Amino acid sequence: MDASCQTQFARLCPCRAGLAVGILWGLGCGLVALATMFTDSYGREFVNVLGSIYPGYQVDSWIGVLLGLVWGFIDGWICGAIVAALYNCLCKCGKCCCPPKAEKAPDATDQPTAG
Repeated sequence: MDASCQTQFARLCPCRAGLAVGILWGLGCGLVALATMFTDSYGREFVNVLGSIYPGYQVDSWIGVLLGLVWGFIDGWICGAIVAALYNCLCKCGKCCCPPKAEKAPDATDQPTAG
């Protein structure tokens, strides 16, 4: 692997990226369900669509809201981990993604001063 690619890109931890995305998506699903529960119109279609994917996700009860939060966290964690792992794999290719950096010639400003 090209050394410039290693210094140019930092690796992502799939578990931490999954945790971050899972928390955000889970909270988002839970907050939309709460908003739908109290307004009866905001986000209704969103909850209906995700309710067809996430078993038990509905706004009829607090259990449904909690299930949406849990399913959203699990789904977000999986997606975040996959994105981080894919990013790490793509950074390893080196040749197509990371062109080598041009070497910089040292000049007088790079020299340490005695003092």
